[in-house]
Amino acid sequence: TALTARINRGEYIVQQNLFVRDQVARTVREIGDGLLESIKKVAKRTQEVAPGDTILVFGRSGSIESLLINVATERFQQSAARAGNGAPSFGGFGAQPCDAPTSPTTLSMEQRLNVIVLDSAPLFEGRGLAKRLQARGIAVKYTLASAAGQVMPQCSKVFLGASVVMQSGDVVSRCGTAMVAACAKSFQKPVFFFAEDHKLTREVWIGSLTRNESVPNYFSELAGQTL
Repeated sequence: TALTARINRGEYIVQQNLFVRDQVARTVREIGDGLLESIKKVAKRTQEVAPGDTILVFGRSGSIESLLINVATERFQQSAARAGNGAPSFGGFGAQPCDAPTSPTTLSMEQRLNVIVLDSAPLFEGRGLAKRLQARGIAVKYTLASAAGQVMPQCSKVFLGASVVMQSGDVVSRCGTAMVAACAKSFQKPVFFFAEDHKLTREVWIGSLTRNESVPNYFSELAGQTL
């Protein structure tokens, strides 16, 4: 009887572990599907890129990369349809780079998509982004963030990724984003931040150095003291 009870208890524990495993796996799949759906929503905003635009990006953002690839794909498909040659062999979001990169010279100057990639240490994620965009037939210029002031006049819009978008409109992003945004403002270039749904938060950033905290008033503590 005691042995039977132990076996039954062991089977119950195994069943519970399998149930927990299935629940965790389903939750992970739901989260992954939600993330992909959020990126697809951003990637569909192709109307943000007008014909003849030169887009400046900083580092790598998955949403911005998908958006730019979708824009290039739509323009190549439209150009191929007008020429009667059929659609190109590469697709938009989620597709793999084509084996033979399509030259951007096949498009007119107005339809051609030009991208300037600013990059910074230590990850240099912009290098991979520039290669992937070139593989999709996008004309890319690569430089470091230290040259932002030199290449900023050449762009028409600045696309930046965001890690967090707060309720007050403040944005948290990679180191150097504030410098790029300030440089764009000095050249009167429009700045667009792209973020998925899960990056929106109700928190509010108060001040540039403290977040929702009160700074002690040291002057009141020194009042009455002889210096």
